[in-house]
Amino acid sequence: MNEKSKNQITTLTKISIVANILLFGVTGIFFLSRSRFIIGFIVLLAGLTNIFSMLFTFNRKNLFFMSVNVLYTVVSFIVFLFYQLKGSNYLALLWLAITIYYLITVIILFWRIRQEKKAVSQSEEINQPRP
Repeated sequence: MNEKSKNQITTLTKISIVANILLFGVTGIFFLSRSRFIIGFIVLLAGLTNIFSMLFTFNRKNLFFMSVNVLYTVVSFIVFLFYQLKGSNYLALLWLAITIYYLITVIILFWRIRQEKKAVSQSEEINQPRP
């Protein structure tokens, strides 16, 4: 039963994935409708990676999930720069906040993955037989 609960996605994670899909999907479609094809495809692809991660990975403490969040950080920063250069300060601030959120997520994931690897390596050292 414990193994089953480890493989399930929590409600908060489901909400986060759906919010990311909507955020990047709607923004990507908005840019595509405004003939901003390069940024539109980049943002839309970021939204599609959410669908991919939801279908194929359930572990939130792995390098793939951290890499996807790095991608979201970069894409949201690109959107922030776009709005900043266009002079839309409110949307720029919103995307800056989103960028900071993803950056904090990446830092926390990196720290957790590092802590888990450290714990695993310490337990392997303890379990090794002494000559």
